[in-house]
Amino acid sequence: MKNNEAAVFVFLASIVVGILISMNLSFGSSNEVFLNVEEYNEAYNKRNDLYKEVTTLMDKFEESSDKLNSYEKDTKNELTVLSKIGEEYEKLKMDLGMEAVEGEGIRITLDDASNLKFDEYYSNSSLVHDADLLYLINDLRNAGAEAIAINGHRIIYNTESLCYGTSIDLGGIKVVAPFYITAIGSQSVLNSYMQESNSYYKRLSLTRDIQLKIEKMDNIKVPAYNGSLNNKYIRKKR
Repeated sequence: MKNNEAAVFVFLASIVVGILISMNLSFGSSNEVFLNVEEYNEAYNKRNDLYKEVTTLMDKFEESSDKLNSYEKDTKNELTVLSKIGEEYEKLKMDLGMEAVEGEGIRITLDDASNLKFDEYYSNSSLVHDADLLYLINDLRNAGAEAIAINGHRIIYNTESLCYGTSIDLGGIKVVAPFYITAIGSQSVLNSYMQESNSYYKRLSLTRDIQLKIEKMDNIKVPAYNGSLNNKYIRKKR
């Protein structure tokens, strides 16, 4: 147990050091870097996101430690341990996206531009691309979204997206515009985050011709992921 805790602390310490390095902080250096307003805002938000990640890791560590202590105390009662393991299994399935869920949240609608003249052609800025969906999903996750789907297809940690002309491939499933991104989480938090000046949604609305809309919803249904979670290359370290 002590060895596990020590390993975790070393891991967390490594993360913190990595964060400091990524933020270009140097120990004992007096060099100053002057940033413009946009660079400062970007660095400030990145720092906040990193702090959130560290806090989340610390919370998960404490939660895992409490569970291990609980299991150790209940080793004499096999039924209690099995019951707790069953609960953890169901929670894990939900966290991985293998269970259908519902709750409050928001829905983002994206569609290709519709205001072109008869003799005009669609340009890249007038179409929704897979990168647009990816950046929006990342923003939603940073804002605390607990479950996300696009056009009724569950998005999980390893969902791939590729753009093929008028359609986008999501892990082998082709979807076409309009795209409906549904996200379960706090309505107010998700909506506020997407409306911030440095969010990708806001940048899309100001710089692109595509159609955008956000709606708050009291009850969103997100289906379970129906793909495969089989990994081809990773294996447990010996």
